[in-house]
Amino acid sequence: MIILQPGDFIRHYYPITRIVPHCRRRAMGHSDLRGLCIRVWASTSDANPEPHGRAIQEEVTVSIWPNPRIAKQIVYDAMPGLVRLYAERDQQALLAKIRYNRLVDLFTGLTCHSLQSHYRSFVGIMGEVVIDELYVGHNRMGKHFVVTVRTTDREYPIDLDLAKRDAALCKARFPDMDAICLVAQLLLPDLIALFRVDCQSHQAMLLSERHYLLLGADETA
Repeated sequence: MIILQPGDFIRHYYPITRIVPHCRRRAMGHSDLRGLCIRVWASTSDANPEPHGRAIQEEVTVSIWPNPRIAKQIVYDAMPGLVRLYAERDQQALLAKIRYNRLVDLFTGLTCHSLQSHYRSFVGIMGEVVIDELYVGHNRMGKHFVVTVRTTDREYPIDLDLAKRDAALCKARFPDMDAICLVAQLLLPDLIALFRVDCQSHQAMLLSERHYLLLGADETA
């Protein structure tokens, strides 16, 4: 895994794929994109050698860091004071902030309700898939949606491809509902970043990113 900082910020989220010569399993990568973490693996088997000049497609996993230039949206914290007092700064605390402040509703424009935390299920060859929190929701026309929320530690980049596992679970367990895959990261104690990931294509793509700043009732922006 290579974490690269300098480069062109405008192309921050662009995917990278390259054709590389025939080689054994090894890690490699190169980019000039700011804040982009690229993990590239090329693998092949010697069991069926092919003529000279063979090339294979790399498997590219693109991870991103939150965009520091995104404007913060103000949300007055609706989390009960008693819950806030005893909530620890961990994954469950982040999920609670999102749940009580209805950030999934604000982000998606849907009316959403938390169905279950740590939803577990087996999905084909993927094996067990765990979703940090699963929501169900509907739009103004009454269409139903399933929304997944995956959390990630702020010390690490956001691996967009992990959301594809959530999408696969939704397709298997909720085939009649459209899936929306979100990733959440706590940037500061009261600053939350939400990302929506498009899992329809072969490679996961970032659709949108928003930052929510939680304020107390007596605070101003």
